[in-house]
Amino acid sequence: MNTFLIVVALAIVVGLAYYFLIREKVAPAVPVPVPEIIRDTIPATPPPVPHSMPGEEETTPIPMANFEIAYNIVADHEAGYQKLPQDRGNYNSLRQLVGTNWGINAQVYEIHLGRPPSESDMRTMPRSTAISIFKRLYWDRISGDQLPDQQVANIFLDGIINHGQGVRLMQEVLGVTPDNRYGPNTHAALISAPPRAVHDAYKNRRRQYYHHIVANDSSQNVFLRGWLRRIDSFVYVEGMPTTSGGNVLATVTIAALTYILLS
Repeated sequence: MNTFLIVVALAIVVGLAYYFLIREKVAPAVPVPVPEIIRDTIPATPPPVPHSMPGEEETTPIPMANFEIAYNIVADHEAGYQKLPQDRGNYNSLRQLVGTNWGINAQVYEIHLGRPPSESDMRTMPRSTAISIFKRLYWDRISGDQLPDQQVANIFLDGIINHGQGVRLMQEVLGVTPDNRYGPNTHAALISAPPRAVHDAYKNRRRQYYHHIVANDSSQNVFLRGWLRRIDSFVYVEGMPTTSGGNVLATVTIAALTYILLS
């Protein structure tokens, strides 16, 4: 048996061991049709945040999504330097082809630097800088630390990194004003909707968006297969702990196995 098969087999064993022996016991959720049901289940106002009254026991804080988990999944798709001329993100504001590194394209790095980056700037970008940019410009933009479901946070972060309209696509799924700005209304709708319904509807909407891009610009067809492989690597797993309180191993294992099998 070659090394690749051994690694895959070990990953499957570890993942299954975690899933059946270690994971939190939660009742399986009932599948919810999407996307119409999402709009019907969003309350008119955000649900109140419970507070302990004097003399009562303090409520246990609800674990929220974790940036490191979401970033590690994105990193599987956004690794290394590339300089494809068909990729619009590889051009700085001077229309110079300078490339993308660690998933940070020339236009985003230009915002970070405060000037048009050179090819040398892009090639020598430290990975730590890329991680900092992902956290500040993407994760914090969607209040990732306040999202109660890790799997939703994973696919949402990947969406806003992969295409500039990632927030608008989520707003279309949630039935709120699609202005591509993540504000209180979008946040309230997102945390109030059924997680799996949101995840699967957003996944389908992103697939549609990829096909729309190619239909309007045939030069982008070269990226379609990779885009679809990327979005298909996101599979919502019922019964998995919803946030970072114990799901690191399972989330990374499942994402890695799916990506390997689709590659």
